[in-house]
Amino acid sequence: MKTIINKKKLIVINLFLVIVLMITSVAAWFVSAYSNSVYSNEVKVRADGALELSVTGNDTDFHSSINLSDYNWFKNAKFSDVTGSGDGNFVRPALTQYPDYAAVNTSGTWSTPSVSTDTTEGDYVKFTLYMRSEDPMDIYLGEDSSVEPSVGMENLINTTTQTFSGDLIVGALRLSACTSGTNTRMFTWIPKPEIFVSDDASQRSITFSDISVNKTSGASYTHSYYDSSKRKQSATLNVLTGDITSSSRIKLATLSKASESDKYYTGQVDMYVWLEGCDNEARRAFVNGKFLVNLNLEAQDPNA
Repeated sequence: MKTIINKKKLIVINLFLVIVLMITSVAAWFVSAYSNSVYSNEVKVRADGALELSVTGNDTDFHSSINLSDYNWFKNAKFSDVTGSGDGNFVRPALTQYPDYAAVNTSGTWSTPSVSTDTTEGDYVKFTLYMRSEDPMDIYLGEDSSVEPSVGMENLINTTTQTFSGDLIVGALRLSACTSGTNTRMFTWIPKPEIFVSDDASQRSITFSDISVNKTSGASYTHSYYDSSKRKQSATLNVLTGDITSSSRIKLATLSKASESDKYYTGQVDMYVWLEGCDNEARRAFVNGKFLVNLNLEAQDPNA
């Protein structure tokens, strides 16, 4: 039976994409010889009955819930240090290593990172989210979307006596959405811009007390990154920072029918998930870093 949409309220579809990244290494900062594992029971995508989701687009592969760990392209993601605006044109910078610090080396040889596939390891994740419904809908990345460390943000911020925690990797996490098949970036989301570690030499002891929190401006907020010409960029347009609110939510797609005879209204969007390797917090938190991503999709009757 065709779902009836209440025009006075949003139909909130919870899409929980849980990404848990564990990186282990005997080295201190930013090394290439590390391994990671993703726990399948913590990688889930869910939706209610009004919307069906798929990451393959096959007619038989639309479900109300998806376990991303079933897909090798996600298992093969090692999430190494990359940089870029989120349009798919990523680069991997050369770094100069110090005992407790690593700096971007613009004179070194930079490389092109790879996207994770079914058969090969990759430095970042790209996936297409296919959506369909028997009703027309506008789909938004909405409120309650979040990125959290495994131990809880309050424990990271309030503890000043411990050494630097890999869980602060959440400060370097980036997510972007692009028009499917075009790499035209809709937006880049920086969920935890308040986590920003100073490069000041006096603060390289790398403890919790070195971390600036509750910031309202700075490099994290403007999304500093490097382009393929090794030039540092600062993006200010189409960048979401912090919690997503009702006023800052972004439309991902408008579901439509290719022809009147089709059963479903459909839409799709390409999404990237990466760790910004040129941010200070990334260079210090790759070892044992963990993060949890919850994406909440809101669906609204376009005629409401």
